[in-house]
Amino acid sequence: MIALKVFRFTYNENIDIIEKIYKDKVADYMLSHLIDKKNDYKETYQNNLKAWEEFILDLDQNNAEILDNYIFNK
Repeated sequence: MIALKVFRFTYNENIDIIEKIYKDKVADYMLSHLIDKKNDYKETYQNNLKAWEEFILDLDQNNAEILDNYIFNK
């Protein structure tokens, strides 16, 4: 069920939601870094699911937990 929930989230949500997810949860420099990474993946792959995949795989433990909390408590 966990994988299905994550897949549905990434399928249904545009990766541009990253700023909303992390704003006020990480330092400004980290938010800027995450947005830059999101933009890089979005531009490189031109595919929302692939951009999400690369973004998630690149997260450190703390930022992965923030995303998990957002997905599972939404």
